[in-house]
Amino acid sequence: MKICLVSIVKNEGKIIKRMLESCLFIIDMICITDTGSTDSTKLIIEEFALIYDIPCKIFDDQFENFGKSRTISYQNALKTYPNCDYFLLSDADFVWNDKQFDKNQLTEDQYLVINKTKIKYDFWNIRLLKNNFEYICIGATHEFWMKKVNNKHEYLNNNKLTTLEIIDYNDGGCKKNKYKRDEKLLLDEIKTLSNDKSLFYKNIYYLGQTYSCLNEYEKSNHYYFERLINYDVEDDELNFISHLQIANNYYKLFLKYYKLYNTFINSQHSSLEKLIRINYKELFPLLYYSYEDQKTKLLKILTIFLDQSSNEYIKTYLYRKTRIEPLRLLINNLIYKKKYNSIIRFCLIASEIKIPNDKVYVNLEYYDKIYYQNMISNIKKVFDLNNI
Repeated sequence: MKICLVSIVKNEGKIIKRMLESCLFIIDMICITDTGSTDSTKLIIEEFALIYDIPCKIFDDQFENFGKSRTISYQNALKTYPNCDYFLLSDADFVWNDKQFDKNQLTEDQYLVINKTKIKYDFWNIRLLKNNFEYICIGATHEFWMKKVNNKHEYLNNNKLTTLEIIDYNDGGCKKNKYKRDEKLLLDEIKTLSNDKSLFYKNIYYLGQTYSCLNEYEKSNHYYFERLINYDVEDDELNFISHLQIANNYYKLFLKYYKLYNTFINSQHSSLEKLIRINYKELFPLLYYSYEDQKTKLLKILTIFLDQSSNEYIKTYLYRKTRIEPLRLLINNLIYKKKYNSIIRFCLIASEIKIPNDKVYVNLEYYDKIYYQNMISNIKKVFDLNNI
């Protein structure tokens, strides 16, 4: 059983050796496609292959988008090592952990491997492809793999491999301006997708995600709502995350204006005016109101965003009752509102939810029943609510 490492890289000199060393127990050969490194990336890879006596080939290719570059990287590996059994798909900022992996136990056509990230959301993604199909990677960014069968592209099987684990450090060489780059890639690709509804609304979802990461929360919600209104697929995980992110965006807007409110009640008018002119230009008309009116209007804004967030968390839970994330985040909102009876009710519901088999952004930390039990116990103790 032979496994070939396949990766696209650019300016990964600081981290590439870490990834290569971490997957030594998996791979038998290396095929790298470099999309324009100007640092020592390629030299480090070549030296690594010599030290560990691993067959290695590096190709140079111009980057257009992630789907096309990953497809080319796979094709390069296929023509270089046509007799390998599997292709291991890795990013440069991954570290591979051995969970009793045995390559001789591999039998399926494709495997998902869990990605663990610093944001605590775990998700599964295709990382092993068996060399018995022709594959293509689809999407300008947030790309995914398909296989070619009878001249048609088909989705891959969702076989989870639990004997490997990825720690994603998210510190690759091209992370600077990542979200502005993704915005351009997504908007450019959307113009070409009039006949592909599924991929079009996948990109709409990722535009929502991109604008949220750029702190443009209202613009982000515009795209999430566009997907939910026009692509109403039953029990769809990306639609669930769209609901969740809309609620999160409202909560982030609440926090943004809560920060301003705290500044407002602790600052002189001149300080407030400077802050609004720099970071809250949409609130500039507030400066023409009296102090008390300013305070009233800011409180109203806070209430609106917190209520919108809470309502959307409830809608998100009702959309997919097997997921605990919206309830955990709703509980945070209710703490702000001091609605302790409601907190206990939702803690009781949350404590009955088990870890789902979903692929997308499952936050395992939120599924700890002890958290909800302790929350209930502490509230009853402090507020004498034992009758609930």
